[in-house]
Amino acid sequence: MSTLERLASAAGARLDVRILPDLARSLRGRGSAAATATNVLRAVESGEDGVAFRSCLELFEALRTVPSDGVRLLTVDAPILTGDERYDALIAAVVEDCCVNRAVATPPWVYEPQRSVQPWYVAGLNSLRADADRETPPVFRRHGVMILAQEFARA
Repeated sequence: MSTLERLASAAGARLDVRILPDLARSLRGRGSAAATATNVLRAVESGEDGVAFRSCLELFEALRTVPSDGVRLLTVDAPILTGDERYDALIAAVVEDCCVNRAVATPPWVYEPQRSVQPWYVAGLNSLRADADRETPPVFRRHGVMILAQEFARA
């Protein structure tokens, strides 16, 4: 340590040693974008739309609560396509929104054309469309996912 401190000092720097948790180990049990897509695929095949949507909300929550390096680790691998373009767009929107808000590089797969849809109003009720038009964050809008702010509160 003393040698490292002398080298740092000679370079006009200061040595700062910290003990940090193993990020990969701390992310175990957190759903990655790829794992979320697999879960959504299973739910779509089983006709469980609510489970598919909940999986996407869990991804949103995981990305919101991990360190920035964790966001990169959980989103770097391109997820499979789920068989439902709405959920492919939702997963991409969740990842891009988180990366933008956390100042993390957005993975290239997010911009693939198959990860966007014609406007999909998540709430499904015509009476809520004006609210969704007003409340949808720009990243979600770009992917065609029209979503109410209250949907994120369910995460």
